[in-house]
Parts: sequence; C-alpha cells; structure tokens
Amino acid sequence: LVEHYEQLGDGVLRMLAAEESMPTLAPIVENGRRLHWEWCQRVFGPYLAAFPARTRRQRLAEVVAVTDIYTWKILRRDASLSRTATQTTMTRMLTRLIQEEPCPESSPTPRPPEGTSSR
Repeated sequence: LVEHYEQLGDGVLRMLAAEESMPTLAPIVENGRRLHWEWCQRVFGPYLAAFPARTRRQRLAEVVAVTDIYTWKILRRDASLSRTATQTTMTRMLTRLIQEEPCPESSPTPRPPEGTSSR
C-alpha cells in the first residue's frame, strides 16, 4: 500500500483536492473510495472475523482510516517521515487494530428481552 501511495499518492491527493470544484471527478473519487473499502475488507477481513459483528464493522472503519491516503500524507508529507518510517507506523497502527481486544464502548448495546419495552 505504501508503495502504491509513493507512486500515485501525490496525484490522487491533487484529484481529491479538486473534487469539490470539478464535479466530473466525483465518480472517479467515489470509485476509489469504494475500492479502498473493498480492499480493506478483503485484506483485513480475515483478521477481524473473530470480533463480534458490531466491533468488526468499527474495526474495518478504523482500518480504512489508518490505510487512507490522508494518513499516508500526514506521515510522509506533513511529518516528513521516511518511506520506511511511514510503513512501520502504519503497520504498527494496523497491528494494534487487528490484535487488540475491543473497548467496552465497542461492545454491542444489550437489547431488552423480546416483548418488553426499552423505556
């Protein structure tokens, strides 16, 4: 992923910056977002499979954020980290996400027994 961003990242960032002012870019950008979510699901889904469904959805969203091009930009361009340091940082964040136990607030909200009111 970092190699992909190294090769195409700056151009993609320019396209994202122009998205608002150039509506013709919207389908391209939306397709890129969809592909990124699908890629994260395909690559990291097996690591998230053991989590409860609600936690799994949250973790997938976190994986999408950690692997997002803006995360790469913050590390690589804004913080001037090397390619290796950027890759190491993203890997460390991802490893924690797929190995760490869910936080209590990530747990599914208990439902009242059927036939009872939640009030």
